[in-house]
Amino acid sequence: MAELVEAGSRDTAALQAAFTQAVHKHHAELCSRGMNPNEACALALRAAAGQVLLPVRLSELYEALKEAESSRNYQSVCSMIRTFFASPDALQAAFWPQQQQQQQDASDQTNSSSNGSSLPEQPQQPTSSSSATPPAAAAAAARLQQQPPWLQIDPAAVQQLHDRLEACHSEAVRDALLEGGQQLLLHISDCFHQGKDNPGFCRQVCGLLANPWLQHMECHHLLAAAAGVLVELGQAQFGAAAPSGIACGVPYSQQLQQLLQTWQAPEMRRVVALLQQYITLTLYQQQAITPGIEAATRLLGLLEKASSQQQLLDMAEFYNDAVNEPDFNIKEDYKRWNAGLGHFSFCGHSWIYDPASKSRILQLENQMQQLAAFENSMMQALMGGARESCPFLLLRVRRGSYLLRDTLMQINNAKNNGSLKKPLKVKFIGEEGVDEGGLQKEFFQLLVRECFNPEFGMFMYSEETHLHWFHASSMDLDTEFELIGILIGLAIYNSHILEFQFPLVLYKKLMGQPLSLPDDLAELHPEIHASLGKLAAMSDDELAGMGLTFQVETEVGFGERVAVDLVPNGSSMPVTAANVQRYISAYAEHLLNGAIARQFGAFQRGFLRLCSGKALHFFRWAG
Repeated sequence: MAELVEAGSRDTAALQAAFTQAVHKHHAELCSRGMNPNEACALALRAAAGQVLLPVRLSELYEALKEAESSRNYQSVCSMIRTFFASPDALQAAFWPQQQQQQQDASDQTNSSSNGSSLPEQPQQPTSSSSATPPAAAAAAARLQQQPPWLQIDPAAVQQLHDRLEACHSEAVRDALLEGGQQLLLHISDCFHQGKDNPGFCRQVCGLLANPWLQHMECHHLLAAAAGVLVELGQAQFGAAAPSGIACGVPYSQQLQQLLQTWQAPEMRRVVALLQQYITLTLYQQQAITPGIEAATRLLGLLEKASSQQQLLDMAEFYNDAVNEPDFNIKEDYKRWNAGLGHFSFCGHSWIYDPASKSRILQLENQMQQLAAFENSMMQALMGGARESCPFLLLRVRRGSYLLRDTLMQINNAKNNGSLKKPLKVKFIGEEGVDEGGLQKEFFQLLVRECFNPEFGMFMYSEETHLHWFHASSMDLDTEFELIGILIGLAIYNSHILEFQFPLVLYKKLMGQPLSLPDDLAELHPEIHASLGKLAAMSDDELAGMGLTFQVETEVGFGERVAVDLVPNGSSMPVTAANVQRYISAYAEHLLNGAIARQFGAFQRGFLRLCSGKALHFFRWAG
C-alpha cells in the first residue's frame, strides 16, 4: 500500500512538473509575441490545462497567406483566417504595440536560427527610432505605452493585416473573415449577457471594425449586428442585477469609451465613413429607419463624442448625406423627437444634421409654437366674445427717429400680455401695404441699425474683428437690454436673418455652456488674447517689471474708467510666474462675464422669452 501511495505521489509530482513546464513554455511563447506578461500568464495556464489550444501566431497566418498568394489558391488559408478572427485568444495575442512586436521579432529570429528554419516574409513596419518615426507617430506610440495593457493595441498592425487580406481579391477569404467576425460577435455578446470576463474585448472590437468588406452592401448585415451589440455594451448601465461584463475590473461601457479615445484621426475617420455609408445606403434603399440604422447612428454618436473630446475630426464629417437631403421628412423626425415617447429620431442625435437642416428644424419648431399661440388666441376669442385680442402680434410703428421707441414700447406691452409668440405682423403707420414678409424684413433691418448704433451706447463695434459686444456701463439699462434681447429673439423666432455679428462665445453664454478661458477671448479681443499669451511665457523678473496686480481698469461709461479687483484684495496681489495663469483666467473671465454681467443678464432674459425651444441647443460652436 505504501508503495502505491509513493508511486502516486511520484506521478502527481511528475504531472505537476510537466504542467509547470508547459505553463512556462506557453508563457515564454506568448510573451515573445508582445503580450503583457500578466495576460500571457492567464492564457498560458488555460493552454497548459488543455482548456484552449495555443492560438495561431500572426506570423503563421502571414506565412500561409504568402503561400496562398503564390499558388492563387486561398482555400487552404481560409480555415486559418476564420479561426484566427473567431478566436478571442488569437486576437488577444496579436496586435501589441511595436515595441513588444520588436521583442517578438528578436525572439523569432533566435528560434529560427536554432532550428535552421526561416520566418515568412512579413510587411515591414516603421521602426520606433526617432530618426525613422514621424513626431506625430512617435507621440501616439508614447501615449499607447502609457495605456493599461488591455488598451495597448497597434492600430496600424490591425489595418495592415486587413489590407493584406483585401488585396487577395478572394471571395473565399472574404467569407472566411465574415464568418470569423460573426463567431467573434457571438462571443462578445455571450460574455456580456452571461456576465463572463472578456479580457480581449478591445482587441476584438478593433479586429471586427477593421474588416474592409463591411463597406459592401452584401456584408452590411454584420456591420448592423456589430453596431447593435457595441451600442448595447457601450450604453449599458451596470448595477447589481445587470451583467458585469468586465475585463481587468473595467465595465464594457468604460472600456469602449476609453478605446475610442485612444484612436487617432485615421482610425476614427475610417469607421465614421463606414457607418455613414451604411446609414445613407440603407435609408435610400429602405426609405425607413431600420433597427440597423438606429444602431449605426447610436454607435456613430459614441464616435462623435470621442472625436469631440479629442478634437480629432471636423463636425462636418458627422453630417449624413441622406438625412440632410431636402426631401428627407425632417418634420416627422422632429415630431417623433418632440413627443418625448422614447422613439428613435435623428433629432435626438442632432450632430448628424448640418447647419442648414438645424435651421429648418428651428424654423419648424417656431412655426409650431406660433400656430399653437394663434389657435389658443382664436379659442379664447370664441369663448370670450368680441373683447378678445388679435391673434397676431401686430406692431404698428412710425419710421425715422420714432421707430425704435414705438417698437420697444409695443414689445414691452406684448411681453406683459403674453402675445410675443403669436405670428408677427408689421404695419408702418401712414403707409399702405400688407405684411407678407417683406415689411418684416425691412422693419428688422431698420431696427438693427438703430439698436447697434454706437451713439446709442448699448453695444460697441470692433473695426478689427467686425463684431459687436456689450458696452460695459454703470447706467441702468436693464429694461432696454431685455427688450433688445426680445427683439433679436423675435427676429429669429420669425425666421429673419439680422445683419450684425456677435462672437460665437455669445451663443455659449446664452445656452449656459461653460466658457473655455482664455481661448474664448481670442475671437472678440485677439490683441488682448495674444498679450495674455505673452504674459504666460514671462519670467518672474519680467513680470515684476510689468508691475501688474490682480486689479484692472475697466470702462463703465463714456470715457469713465474705474479700478476693479479680479480677486478679493487684488490690488495688493502682484502677478508672478506662480499665479500668472490664474491672472489670465481671471482677466478673461472679467472681460467676458463680470464686466457685462448686468447687461448680458437682461439681454439673455429677453432673448429666451422667444428662443427657449429645445432645437436651439442643436447648434454648436467651432473650437
